[in-house]
Amino acid sequence: MTPEKASRILCIWLRIVAGSMMLALIAVVMPTSWLEAAVNALEPGARVDLLTQYLSRGASMAYFVVGGVFWIFAGDPRKYAGPLRFAMNCYVVGCTIGLMVMLISKFTAGTETTWLFYGILFDMACGLAFGLSILYLSRQVNLSRN
Repeated sequence: MTPEKASRILCIWLRIVAGSMMLALIAVVMPTSWLEAAVNALEPGARVDLLTQYLSRGASMAYFVVGGVFWIFAGDPRKYAGPLRFAMNCYVVGCTIGLMVMLISKFTAGTETTWLFYGILFDMACGLAFGLSILYLSRQVNLSRN
């Protein structure tokens, strides 16, 4: 793959992921009834109290902000090579640890395999694939080490 093609793919891929992450803003402002419906679909009978709302809306806001940062990185990957590399290494380490913890808890503590469990595994696997793919494309582009 030529560096030019890798650069184009890197920018497009970052924008796609960033755009999808910024959609999390919807969850920040959605009505509480929607949040209750989503929680009950994943964990029937679970209470949606103030802490649940705070954590879910806070996590959604964090996804939105990170998506915005990735959108900025996509504008000039060479300029943001250092922070981009740091963010992707954090993704790879965090998602690897998350996957290991989930799988260990499944096989040692007998964690129930609900839709939520599989959703979390899928999220971690996607995060790991995203981080690795960006690191690979960055290497193909030969982003300078800042």
